[in-house]
Amino acid sequence: MTLQRSIIALIAPLALAACATAARPVPPPTLQITAYAAAPANGRVNSYLVTGRTKAMLVDAQLVRSETEKVIAMVRASGKELETIVVTHAHPDHFMGLAQLHAAFPSARIVARPEVVEALPEAFDRFVPLLEKFFPGDVADALVMPEVLSQPHLQLEGVDIEVLDFHEGESEYVSALVIPSMQAVLCSDMAYNHVHPWLNELRFDGVREHARALQELPGVQTVYPGHGGPMTKPQLQEYITYVDEFLQVAEGASDTKAIVDAMSAKHPDYEALAGLRFSASAFVQAREVEAQPAADSSTATP
Repeated sequence: MTLQRSIIALIAPLALAACATAARPVPPPTLQITAYAAAPANGRVNSYLVTGRTKAMLVDAQLVRSETEKVIAMVRASGKELETIVVTHAHPDHFMGLAQLHAAFPSARIVARPEVVEALPEAFDRFVPLLEKFFPGDVADALVMPEVLSQPHLQLEGVDIEVLDFHEGESEYVSALVIPSMQAVLCSDMAYNHVHPWLNELRFDGVREHARALQELPGVQTVYPGHGGPMTKPQLQEYITYVDEFLQVAEGASDTKAIVDAMSAKHPDYEALAGLRFSASAFVQAREVEAQPAADSSTATP
């Protein structure tokens, strides 16, 4: 009897400890973010791999095949199972690699918000001929359509990720992914960091409003832009200033070259000059179209 009591006295604390351990909730994993940045000649676009213990989420595909292959290699090197691929908006440098990614990771779910899914087919058809001129043989010939992400949230291994919707900025629509547990936002092309931005759609007010919205996001410390390295929220002011400068320079410039030369001189360390050239050309063309009716009326016969 004494021996039995001794065994019970020994086992009881171990059993209680085991019960306490079993009852204690397992904390969600600490996520990590790894960026793949394309070469400046290929747009310096970022694809972000968000990883947990065993699973991963990829945010945005690449522009050309050769860069997408490097993203595939990054995912495989992580040793994680790619669970989800997110497309933030319908600009080609963020979705052209979807067919390759789907072929490499056929079990991964590809998702995008409804506005993106609706815009992708037209964007693909419009941009492929242009891209073939600049990147012959390095452009996707098929588009894999994402499924509609109907609710503005995702999860990776139990960690909540909020999906925010923004309209009428650098693109007609863009998603930003906030990871509260990391105090981080993956904002896609709502911000650029030392990369000449794509301002072709000429929505300067919307571009600046989106950057200011990022500055005001509660609980966020690190901003992961669509192009360029990670930023702090105060650094977003530099991007806003760039947009102000572009508009000021462009309004006083005689032609596309004058805009490119002036902005290049102001920002000699910025990458991806092609973005500046396209933006400058779009501004000049829009100005010429706007001026055309006035020129016609001045020469019309009464």
